[in-house]
Order: sequence, then C-alpha cells, then structure tokens
Amino acid sequence: MSNRWDGCIKLHENCGGLVRWVEAVHTPGVGYFGECTGCGETDLVVEEIVPVEVPDGERIAEFKDRAGGIGRDAVSWDDESDWDANQERLQEQIA
Repeated sequence: MSNRWDGCIKLHENCGGLVRWVEAVHTPGVGYFGECTGCGETDLVVEEIVPVEVPDGERIAEFKDRAGGIGRDAVSWDDESDWDANQERLQEQIA
C-alpha cells in the first residue's frame, strides 16, 4: 500500500528548510522524527512538516533546489483546502 507522502519532498512549515527523517534512537517507540536541514530544528512532528509532491517528469534534485528559494512565509499548509489544492498552490510557488 502506498503512502500519500511517497514521491514528496518534505519542507519545514514556516521555515522552508528541507526535512529529512531521522531515526529516534534515544526515544523508544517513536520510530522516526523530522530534522530540518535549514534551521537545524530537530524532533519535528508530522504536523510541522509540509509534503510537496514532485511533479511528474520532474527530477527530485532540481525540485528540491527550487524549493529552497520559495521563502519562509510561503511554506504553510492550508487546513481549509484539500490535499490537491494545497499541492497545486505549493507546486506553483516552487515553480
């Protein structure tokens, strides 16, 4: 079964930094948490991470490079919109 976050880059909400998953070795039962490569914040929970789908035909490395330039204020999830509307808005901002 696929996860909705498959094929997505992960950005730190209100920061814009790329997030990587880090194994929570010292916190039993947690599994993994996010670590921001931009601001260095650790222990990020899913609610602090904005997934952005990499568009079809796009190379993930190039998309990540462009994502780093969209600015802190642009990286937020609109709870009033659905997944598709959020993806469209975020992809347009990155493009």
